Amino acid sequence: MKVGPVKDEDSEAFKKAVEFVKKNEWTMHLTAYWDINHYSICHWVRSHKWEITTAKDCEKRLSERVKYDWDRTEGLKNNLRIALTSFFYNVWFKSDVLKYAKRNDIASVKYLMNKYIYCWWKVCRGLKTRRAGEIAMIIK
Repeated sequence: MKVGPVKDEDSEAFKKAVEFVKKNEWTMHLTAYWDINHYSICHWVRSHKWEITTAKDCEKRLSERVKYDWDRTEGLKNNLRIALTSFFYNVWFKSDVLKYAKRNDIASVKYLMNKYIYCWWKVCRGLKTRRAGEIAMIIK
């Protein structure tokens, strides 16, 4: 995944996005582990089976992955960008959510985000809390 530099005017908001995602992706693994259908490392970043890394490299990988999702939200208000960056980091990209965000239809964005609170067909308390935090960020 190739990402460009963060624009100067966005650097403070981008740092907030990285910290927001880091707070929600609270576990950092320095060795690769099986994650549903692929291997992951650090803060749930895809990896190879036998990969081992350092905390510094995990911070870099987190920042690169957040940048990937951050770039998709260009043109939106910073709080909405931060919330959607965290959401996309967690559930991968959902174009319908971004479509409504670009139309400034916040009610639809919140509705769609709240659909992603399930793990193994049950409400997952952690995902419910994360969605609530992301939605709170949007309405700040």
